[in-house]
Amino acid sequence: MKSLRFALPLAGLCAVSAASAHTGPFDPAFGEGGLASYAFQPVNGLLADAAVVGCAGPNGSFVVVGTASNGVRIVTARLRPDGRYDTSFSGDGKESFDSVADHMSPAPGVCQPNGDPVLVRAITGAGGEQSMRLVRVRRDTGLPDPAFGNGGIVDLDLDLHVTGLGQAEVPLGLNVLANGDLVVSGYASNAQGGVSGFVALLDGAGTVRAARLVEAWHLTTTLDAPDGSLWAFGSTGNGAVRVTLDRNTLAPGLRVTADLGSAVHAGAARVVRPGAVAMAVVARNTDASHRPLLMLFRADVATPLAMASPAFDGNAFGMSDAVGTQGVQVLPGGRVLYAGTARDLASSRDDALYFAMARVGREPGDDEWEHAFGHNSMQVGRFEPDAPGCAGQAPRQLLHRVTAWLGRPAFVGRVDGNCVDASAENYLVGRVETNYLFADGMD
Repeated sequence: MKSLRFALPLAGLCAVSAASAHTGPFDPAFGEGGLASYAFQPVNGLLADAAVVGCAGPNGSFVVVGTASNGVRIVTARLRPDGRYDTSFSGDGKESFDSVADHMSPAPGVCQPNGDPVLVRAITGAGGEQSMRLVRVRRDTGLPDPAFGNGGIVDLDLDLHVTGLGQAEVPLGLNVLANGDLVVSGYASNAQGGVSGFVALLDGAGTVRAARLVEAWHLTTTLDAPDGSLWAFGSTGNGAVRVTLDRNTLAPGLRVTADLGSAVHAGAARVVRPGAVAMAVVARNTDASHRPLLMLFRADVATPLAMASPAFDGNAFGMSDAVGTQGVQVLPGGRVLYAGTARDLASSRDDALYFAMARVGREPGDDEWEHAFGHNSMQVGRFEPDAPGCAGQAPRQLLHRVTAWLGRPAFVGRVDGNCVDASAENYLVGRVETNYLFADGMD
């Protein structure tokens, strides 16, 4: 099944040049300066690879799953704590299998409680009609889990559950609930050409239990609510929204919104403490750039906390508005790390990584920046390889998902392989160093 190659012809090293000079708040014990990229043998000359989910594995390892060769394969890489391949996994640290889906569409992923990754992707059929495909990968083998759906695969077509839809069905979020159910969130088009958020609920074996359109522009996250219902989070178009849904039927209830007065793209949301949820969003400025906001939902109130805009090396940056490139990770003491993708305004390239930290209080008035984390509670990082074509510039790089690994935030995404050919993309993995914040023992 394998047709993979290591990104450098140097045995035992990460796919990062020793001369790389990455910058940012990264853990130097991982990769080269806290970052690493991984490339795989192309299929039919197709070079675009993207990591979409990373899950903590056995013995301190990190199981990274994504799409390769422009979406025609799924590749699992198991990494040691220092970023090298764990060769006790599949002989060389890598495994792959065929699984065709749209490469350019978002591909949300989630880690189940046992560590098995699940991802969902859009599939475009004849005439542009879309559906979705979920794949569950066993973390111990890197192959599809036969106990899930049909040989590890579940095809999800909203047209079988909802009437009056158009062609588009785009997944933006995938979450696992406390009882093991899976929830897909995103947006779908209607027959009139508009779009609406949707939620689809599946049991742990992949059987669809319910699916429904939800009043929103798009939805990115669905979580367990304290009262046994579900909360779906996303964007109304000009603001952020949380919709309460019935646990079994997905019938909508209370809507909590915050109008931000401009186009809003929602990222991932996480529970900070019972009843309090933080969501990463970007809002459009009058000059068409985008600024970062941390949306905080409590009870029946939604409040935005404006985070410092990215700045790097004297250049003006905004946030990327590409879907699936902003997220949050909850840390001890009510702290939340906003992790996302920044855009160079001069070149309009998504070529930097943005990190900002907030401390979420018990009440809205207690929310504040975590000033110990960099200037204005913000730091910008970059993957800067010593590669042909990269002199004087950084490659395009996007963050897709952030999670916890070895007590630190870790993220996965994709990065251009050589700064010149945007069709050649590699897995990007990084680990953020934040432990110094918690040395006071007060958390």
